[in-house]
Amino acid sequence: IYMVFTIKQLNQFDYSDYQGIVEYLDTNLIPGDVKDVPRYEEKFQDFEYREDDHLYYGPLNRIVARDEADKEYMLRIIYDAHPAHGIGQFYEIVSANVININKRRCTEFLRKQVDYQLTVQPRKTKVKAKVYKNPNKAWAIDLIDMTNNIDRRKKYIFTIVDLYNSHVYLRALAHKTSDAVKAALIPIFNNVKPRIIIADNGGEFQLQTFYAENNVKFITTPSHTPQPHVENMNNQVRKMLRINFVKNKNTRWVD
Repeated sequence: IYMVFTIKQLNQFDYSDYQGIVEYLDTNLIPGDVKDVPRYEEKFQDFEYREDDHLYYGPLNRIVARDEADKEYMLRIIYDAHPAHGIGQFYEIVSANVININKRRCTEFLRKQVDYQLTVQPRKTKVKAKVYKNPNKAWAIDLIDMTNNIDRRKKYIFTIVDLYNSHVYLRALAHKTSDAVKAALIPIFNNVKPRIIIADNGGEFQLQTFYAENNVKFITTPSHTPQPHVENMNNQVRKMLRINFVKNKNTRWVD
């Protein structure tokens, strides 16, 4: 019986014995560990093994990824050609070309891409901004996560925003720790310091002793509720980075 399988059905097939399927198509011999022979024949009768050493599903002309390395390679090629898509759109593009890569695998791949991470950020509940009438009265601080840029030693951007005039300090950090944040603040404090620092309750910002020694009051906001000025600045930084990534054709962001 001739039938055309859907992409969803094709992605549910077991391709772990890739070579066994190839040999079946070449010799018509069913692998010895197959229990349901009629079903196996029904599933793979319309597959082809082509000169590029890949299986293809003939009716839809879709290539079948061999293994994890092959999946990564194909995802990279597709992503480089279509970088500005969300998970759903990216999966549709992948499915239109490749079999044996499901949506979860596409999601895992996308979340490892630094430019995708900079484009799609977690939803955060914003708090109402308080107005300050003098410079250096209050600073808001936060981190931009750059950990997916694995080619660089620095993994975070430490953002400091003066809530009076939006003056900003940006520092590249290697670690998301209180010691790293403190080390970045010390040289700044040697020149100027605020009366208040506002941050979420992340452990990297818990420097109460250091703040007290510098006569700085520390105010926390709930998790995932950044101060609006610093969140806006983070978005501007991400936008500038994306522009530079495209312009320079690489994801280098710190010297």
